[in-house]
Amino acid sequence: MAGPAGPALVTSYIKQAWTVDALFHTCSAHGSGFNHIHLSACWNKLGHLVRDADQQWFQEHAGALESLVQHTIRTISTSTEIRARELANIAHGVAKSGRGGSLNSLMEALATSIVSRAGDCNTQELANVAWAFAKAGRPETKLFAALARAAERHLGAFNAQELANTAWAFATTGHPDAQLFAALARVAGKRLGDFSPQGLANTAWAFATAGHLDATLFGAVAKMARQRLDGFNAQDLAHTAWAFAKLGQFDAELFTAVARSTERHIESFNAQGLANTAWAFAKAGQLDAQLFTALAQSIERRSM
Repeated sequence: MAGPAGPALVTSYIKQAWTVDALFHTCSAHGSGFNHIHLSACWNKLGHLVRDADQQWFQEHAGALESLVQHTIRTISTSTEIRARELANIAHGVAKSGRGGSLNSLMEALATSIVSRAGDCNTQELANVAWAFAKAGRPETKLFAALARAAERHLGAFNAQELANTAWAFATTGHPDAQLFAALARVAGKRLGDFSPQGLANTAWAFATAGHLDATLFGAVAKMARQRLDGFNAQDLAHTAWAFAKLGQFDAELFTAVARSTERHIESFNAQGLANTAWAFAKAGQLDAQLFTALAQSIERRSM
């Protein structure tokens, strides 16, 4: 009779699971023996698989999910081998699974463990942890303070996506750490050419939400955004207009360019985007008649 599968084989089973059902089948068969690497791989895989799963997957697999959660908590709390890498992967996977807001005990255990290991995180891990807790709606004060200080020491090595995600995460969770945002502004301002359109818009939104005005950064963002508006979607446009208006950065050339792009994408705007755009242009004193006519017509069509 064959003995239990070895650690490497269990890892391969996890990575080869192509559905949520298959993944939880592996959990049921081998989960009691999962080590910290298996748990990291499992949550990472789950975060990817739920995108194509039934929205009620967590109800169908409630028992197996609870077993996985409890085993993960025990491992996080007692393992001497678990590293920052595994903790970051677990947090990221939990957030991507959409269950981070409801798995309180697991997120609390992760936060406590990561606080003591924040200095061991690399740039991707720092950004992923911040993003994960923001996505899950978990503004853990001690965790974000530890992440802020660790991030400052490594910001020069952050890539554009990591910079944008970190700014977004701190703003979203209500942690407008002035020291961190000042450092982010200095580093991001030198890398804007590497930012995606979404990254540019999200960074502007994050600084405005945090109430941190860096005029040099916003001047550079305005210039870069004008050059790349063709790649902005409706949300990017609304975020950019709102951010510049919120911080009193009334760049006329940028607002004119955003107005024309908004007209082209107006049917893709949601109601909040339309409202934010109208507010931003009014706040900035950019009373673009052509844009306001388009906004009014779009709102009227939606109310019919």
